[in-house]
Amino acid sequence: MKHSIKELVNKRKVLVHGRTANIININRIDDKLHDGAVPLFWTGAALEFNITGTEIKVGFYSDYSCYEQWIAVVIDGKVIERVQLNKGVHTLVYSGLENDKVKNIRLVKEVQAMSAEGEAILLGLDAETDGEFLELNERELKLEFIGDSITSGEGSVGEKDFQDWVSCIFSAVNSYSYLTADALNADYRVISQSGWGLLCGWDGNPYNSLIEHYTRVCSLLWGEKLRQCGCDQPHDFSKWQPDVVVMNLGTNDHSAFKQPEWKGEHGETFNLRMNEDGSFNKEDVEFWMAAAERALRILRNNNPKAHIIWAYGMLGHDFAEVIENTVNQYKKLTGDEKAHFLLLPDTTDETIGSRCHPGRPSHEAASKVLVEKIREVL
Repeated sequence: MKHSIKELVNKRKVLVHGRTANIININRIDDKLHDGAVPLFWTGAALEFNITGTEIKVGFYSDYSCYEQWIAVVIDGKVIERVQLNKGVHTLVYSGLENDKVKNIRLVKEVQAMSAEGEAILLGLDAETDGEFLELNERELKLEFIGDSITSGEGSVGEKDFQDWVSCIFSAVNSYSYLTADALNADYRVISQSGWGLLCGWDGNPYNSLIEHYTRVCSLLWGEKLRQCGCDQPHDFSKWQPDVVVMNLGTNDHSAFKQPEWKGEHGETFNLRMNEDGSFNKEDVEFWMAAAERALRILRNNNPKAHIIWAYGMLGHDFAEVIENTVNQYKKLTGDEKAHFLLLPDTTDETIGSRCHPGRPSHEAASKVLVEKIREVL
């Protein structure tokens, strides 16, 4: 018997990982769809089932204009395959499973929320099995990750000389966030976007500040269909409180210091400057640190009991001192002893992936350090 994902959610027989929302009017997304769908917005968003029986079928709806959706199939903790979803309704079928034990099935969104286009949608529709769906409980430990392309897993798939910006080179299950959650048996959520930073994007674009979207479900998405999916709804923090928030931002902000003045289409400008001797402009660093302290306060206000770990360093350590000073200054001003700085291992020629981004070995090295830090603070 086929069950909608919302029906299974209400019966606690599916775990929906990642921020989600209520669809306002599903018929305005596609007149072939019916109520009961659940949007999957961010990197690492997933549907997780425990089943008996030998077969599971899971329906998805996908749409995009350029960047297709990819799903990683994880059975009993092992990544079995990656599947590209073309436009429309798809049913993923896995048959011949062992009938004498419970199987854990997780279908993971590999691709980040694509702010570059307004039509990239992934909905979980329904599921059926020839056995039973069993009740699932959330894991005791909950982790939230905030970051840029590194946290989106960009470049963790593909050879190091591959430079095309295409969705298949993103992989949630190769990212340090997934690996860390897996090592700690934790549920996790990701808020990440390639090229974006804490104050501005890699090119100095001040509109590409990820923290400005933190209090909404996924408001950096903008198409009408995505708004119907609830991407712009306020996020209800009370329903899911992380024990640890890991923020890996600063790589693109550091890049912005090396870029010429950014100019917007309406004549607005923004600039983070370097001095002639190659040092950071003191006034601009102070401006950035003030924005970073505000970001830490936003995280604390919405996650009052969580440890906050600012992790940085997988694509260079040049901005580490500024970030560490920011964390220390924030702690001094607020007395918040649950805020921490962590330097992550830099990516090397041996651990690099495609598009000059960390490969899986680099993510594994970062995850190992982060797991140790999380165990320490908890």
